[in-house]
Amino acid sequence: MARKREFDPEEALDKAMHVFWEKGYAGTSMRDLTAATGVAPAGLYAAFGDKDGLYQKSLEHYRDNYIGRLLAELFTDEAGLDEIRVVFTRIHDRQQTFRRGVGCLWTNGAMEFGDTQPDKSDLFRWNAVRMEDAFARALSRSVEAGKWPADRSIDQTAALLVSIFNGFLVLGRGSAEPHIMDRSLKAVFALLES
Repeated sequence: MARKREFDPEEALDKAMHVFWEKGYAGTSMRDLTAATGVAPAGLYAAFGDKDGLYQKSLEHYRDNYIGRLLAELFTDEAGLDEIRVVFTRIHDRQQTFRRGVGCLWTNGAMEFGDTQPDKSDLFRWNAVRMEDAFARALSRSVEAGKWPADRSIDQTAALLVSIFNGFLVLGRGSAEPHIMDRSLKAVFALLES
């Protein structure tokens, strides 16, 4: 008879994710992960594979439980300018109050790896493309509803919004002065004016 797992994999994954979030992939050791989760290396390997597998699962967990909540309104079929404003207000507020100095696990990973590991780089690129597509769809709906000028480039604006969103995440990691994020949020709102 197989032994029952003696830990909650979701809880262990959440704790491991926070270690990667604070220390980065390279700065995190298996010792760090076992200390944070309270799970022996053999248990982590059995549940998640190696360190790389645990990191990949941590990224997915972060996407579903953090980024997913930040962007929830943007991925609805009704998303328009109001939902874009909600998303930017939320990221502005989050970066000023939530875990200042650590930024975003996804953005940190993208900066840490660059193009050095295609499997991870592709994942980070996919996320940016997915966001750009969601912004573009929201802008298109706004044009159709007569709430945003049809002569503005949807593609260029969507790409700019992805860049600004990620800029907020980088500023949050650097614990930027609040007025910088406040002015950036006002600039986003001005961009979205018709």
